[in-house]
Amino acid sequence: MFPPFSKQPPPENTQNSSLNICCNDDYLDLLFGASLPLDQVCYAFAYGSGAIPQKGENQKEKMVDFILVCNNSMLFHQKNQLWNPAHYSLPWRLLKTERLINNLYWFQRDGFLFPKGAKLFYNTLIPSRGRLIKYGVIDTEDFEADLLDWPKLYIAGRLHKPVLNVLVWPNDQNLGQEPNRPIWQAINDNRWMAVQAALLLLPEKFSVKEFLHKIVGLSYKGDVRMGWAEDSRKLINW
Repeated sequence: MFPPFSKQPPPENTQNSSLNICCNDDYLDLLFGASLPLDQVCYAFAYGSGAIPQKGENQKEKMVDFILVCNNSMLFHQKNQLWNPAHYSLPWRLLKTERLINNLYWFQRDGFLFPKGAKLFYNTLIPSRGRLIKYGVIDTEDFEADLLDWPKLYIAGRLHKPVLNVLVWPNDQNLGQEPNRPIWQAINDNRWMAVQAALLLLPEKFSVKEFLHKIVGLSYKGDVRMGWAEDSRKLINW
């Protein structure tokens, strides 16, 4: 059996008092507005055109995408299902709580959910503070593995591009306003690997713009949504 949790999220000022905020408060406020169990999240970032302005687009009309990294995503889903059952699609809500959590965790970590193999569970079209958000939940172990080994280049590819650090829980290894050392080291290593890969793919002479486009383009080459669910002009807009 799972340990009991309160069915109501704590007041927002209680949540906020223990967080080390890493970026614009507006994006953290969107997570608070969705009443997510942020005490289970060790690192969160916002990405995509809803967080990073792009040429010719109205950012305020865009859904904001988040990745939430959890040391134990099962506990996150356990709390979140109690606090926010409407965040989950109907098939998941029809399952009893313990079976729901076990199945969510199994489907997420075994890579059966879209994007296949990325080991993320997404809830989407969640209203918060007058905007819509989408958040993906991933275990720290899977997050670091994708950054360092590139098995799917999904998380790794997102962190080749600009993102907004939103929060990190303070702990003994906290480095000021950055994620804790293991996660931050993995993020840095992933970016250095992208630099090296881009250099291998470029000709002997190239411009800074060509170099940056090559790095950003690495993740799009492996994105199965490109061409039908993603805008192929995004690369030009960076």
